[in-house]
Amino acid sequence: MSDDLTAVTEQQAQDVVSTSGFTFGGKPLIRGRQQKPLKLFIYGRNGIGKTTFASQFDKPVLLDLEDNASHVEIDRWFLSAYKDVQTFLYELRIQPHDFKTVILDSVDALQNLIIEDIVTRHNVKTLSDVGGYGAAYAELKTEFGNILKRMNALFRKEMNIIFTGHETVSRIEEPGERVYDRITPAIREPNYSQICNWCFAVFYATSRVRREAEENLGFNQTRKSNVSRVSTRIFYTEPSAAHLAKNIFKLPNPMEINYALLKESIESFYNSLTPNEEK
Repeated sequence: MSDDLTAVTEQQAQDVVSTSGFTFGGKPLIRGRQQKPLKLFIYGRNGIGKTTFASQFDKPVLLDLEDNASHVEIDRWFLSAYKDVQTFLYELRIQPHDFKTVILDSVDALQNLIIEDIVTRHNVKTLSDVGGYGAAYAELKTEFGNILKRMNALFRKEMNIIFTGHETVSRIEEPGERVYDRITPAIREPNYSQICNWCFAVFYATSRVRREAEENLGFNQTRKSNVSRVSTRIFYTEPSAAHLAKNIFKLPNPMEINYALLKESIESFYNSLTPNEEK
């Protein structure tokens, strides 16, 4: 098994060229599964282990926007201004380094920094004071898109990209459908939608508690039952009416928050050929 999620097997390298005969720019089309670095968004409650999990990826560097990662053994830098986030990502692109994973913790803090930057540039007190109906929120959305462009440049340098965020309960109102509550990232929908669309996987991190009964028979054969509560930290990897999630790797749903398990599952996805990919 490879030590890196971005590795490509020899068999995969042989299977990426199309046999259609069609060329573009003198080169054949690419065919089949080709493993790339991971683009991942993890959201959930504070303390569930999002940053600790992300730190287990290959050679990580952390953009610590919350100043809340002192417990994690990882190269990091605390950034307290949006322009510093932009500059840090630019320096990651142009400087030589051996980092393989960039983690932005968190999108909640990023949204706050962008809002502070917009308010300062327009010399107003709040976003609603920016001229034009919805102008400030459109600008906020644009800046999230600009962050994704900078991350895409790092992705092209073969780096894993990981966003973390917190959860909230959103009221969903669809035309002709009943109103219901859904767990979503705790930032504005136009902003997290861009991240979700860009990423290969979106995980909702939570914990699941199950009750286990322990039975003991005493000398008089009387049955006694003691109930214990066992908590397991999990990712939901597929969407439901209750939460937002997705993945392209056919991952178990739910799955334990375990880096080795995720690594094995993704490698299994790329190492198994679909009927259309078999020679």
